[in-house]
Amino acid sequence: MKLSFGQLWAVLFLFRAFTFISSAADYSVQRILGTAVSVLIQLFIAVPVIRFCRKNISDTEKFRKGGILFALYFIYTGMTAFGKILDITAAENFAVSGKIFPVVLTAAAVLYCSRLGLGSAGRAAVVVSGIFILFTAILVLTSSGDIKAENISGSYDENPVYHYILTDFSESTELPAVIILSLFTDRNREKGVYIYFASKFLLVSVVTLLGAAVLGRVSALADYPFFELCSFSSPLGVQRSDALFISAYALTAVIFITVGIVMSAFWLKKYFSHAEIVSMIFMAAGGLVLRGEAVYTADFIFTAAFTSAVVIYLILKGKRNDRKECCT
Repeated sequence: MKLSFGQLWAVLFLFRAFTFISSAADYSVQRILGTAVSVLIQLFIAVPVIRFCRKNISDTEKFRKGGILFALYFIYTGMTAFGKILDITAAENFAVSGKIFPVVLTAAAVLYCSRLGLGSAGRAAVVVSGIFILFTAILVLTSSGDIKAENISGSYDENPVYHYILTDFSESTELPAVIILSLFTDRNREKGVYIYFASKFLLVSVVTLLGAAVLGRVSALADYPFFELCSFSSPLGVQRSDALFISAYALTAVIFITVGIVMSAFWLKKYFSHAEIVSMIFMAAGGLVLRGEAVYTADFIFTAAFTSAVVIYLILKGKRNDRKECCT
């Protein structure tokens, strides 16, 4: 149950791509500045902990007894993912019927994929991240004709930069996964994390700047600005490319939830014989409850809470392992 550093990057990139697409935050220059500061803060948190774990924690099997915290974290991310899927399918009028159908369809896909393990999910993430980057390039190229310089200044809002620092941090629900998944990475884990943070900032900055230049203040009126921006993209010249990005969104959602199921099942297998099914049930049921503002409020609280808990747990675990090795 291991990832290469490239697969680590791909999984984390898709985690952030999913939450970025699902974001309702405005597109403005302040958001880019806020993201830059937020990324630096997250680097300051994650990299020292990963280095500490590399020196003091070598065997992930040691976490099977005390890693229920990690299981709860990945179950929580799955819950919010299902909630966001339901919110977006309703707001954007995707071709689905009812509240249960998208949950059932997504649950069936991720349950099948989760049986293939973390390595398979990592390999799939590499392919899907490539597809997502290709579609983003198409979005940039085909929307460039609608860019207006005055829209960038028009996108300026009254929210200070620190508002977008907090927004990016709360949307970065993958931050604990950056630390946890690095424990399941064979080599060059720090390299994968550095590349991830760089690509995360690049993704948010490029799409936000494009959105500000194309949409202006319209992004503040849209429920989900990313899909509003997609309506300006017409790669074939005669039709919109919404289908491309709906497909990309579905693929990122499947990877996001699949990894959550695989990782939570790693710890829940001690308590349940069918841990993948149990994880998926908790996630789907939680997604029916965590809807609308409740999702974003929960992210704001639990991203910080889980990050703090994971950092403290790993440091204590690492020091305990170090003492045992010294004694023996």
